[in-house]
Amino acid sequence: MQIRNPQEAREKDRGTERRERGILLRRKIMIVLCLFLVIPAGRASLSAADRNRASGHIAPQGSAVSARKLSKDGTKRETAPRGMVLVRGGCYRMGCGTWPSDCDDDSKPAHEICLDDFYIDRYPVTQAAYQRVMGRNPSHFKGMRHPIENVTWFNAQAYCTKVGKRLPTEAEWEYAARGGRNMRNRKKPRGDTLFLGDPECNGCGSQWDNRSTSPVGSFPPNSLGLYGMVGNLFEWCVDWYDAGYYGRSPKDNPRGALRGTKRVIRGRSWLFEPGFFSAWDRIGDEPDDRNEVTGFRCAGSLEGRQHVRRKERK
Repeated sequence: MQIRNPQEAREKDRGTERRERGILLRRKIMIVLCLFLVIPAGRASLSAADRNRASGHIAPQGSAVSARKLSKDGTKRETAPRGMVLVRGGCYRMGCGTWPSDCDDDSKPAHEICLDDFYIDRYPVTQAAYQRVMGRNPSHFKGMRHPIENVTWFNAQAYCTKVGKRLPTEAEWEYAARGGRNMRNRKKPRGDTLFLGDPECNGCGSQWDNRSTSPVGSFPPNSLGLYGMVGNLFEWCVDWYDAGYYGRSPKDNPRGALRGTKRVIRGRSWLFEPGFFSAWDRIGDEPDDRNEVTGFRCAGSLEGRQHVRRKERK
């Protein structure tokens, strides 16, 4: 009989526990999405023209934004449009590697991808902004400074198109959530963590704890200055969801599968406890679904020039 090394046994036990908790969490997500699901009204709430524009993989028009200023020496320099952050491109390992042992299969294999510079909204889209553009506010948790929720993927894509932007790819979203770098298994400055959760979470002690979304900007940003990547709402991405996509993803500026039945959502929401969701976790949801735990933010490509990718410094 082989005697188990106590340390190895403890590690295996912890790994088993993490896997079991991960399975239970996935089941909980599906239950929650079903409970919060409203009869799909996303199609009815959009005009035919809006729906046609929204159904594209990435909006062909209006997704490139520009905000350049003259520097002191008279040369043009790129600055972010109002309400957005300029994310400098680079290469990073997307997805989940060998740690922790309970990564879901759709987050593997970890693979290097390279992105061009892009813009992304500093905050999730608020109810005030959405109502101003779309003329309605379908949110369950009312509050003009709270993020919009209870919106379909089509609603989100239509909004971004109307304001001259687009939804982010999930590769852009993860890169931004990681603070524009390939994060190690440790904390980074100003709240960047590999696991997403604190302090916008169920059980973290805020005044909105286990009750509702919080007003945007209520908690510290990550190192890029992005707010709410860590727990206010899940966020729609433009990509079709494909559980096996990482095995064949291109290296440069991946845009997801060519077709599918679900769209990617990323992040985590106010409803869930800390420590479960990470920057690499992926979930697929029907594009016509809407619920109280999913919102979005917009992104944009830089207009009219090729951007140099910068290899991350190890």
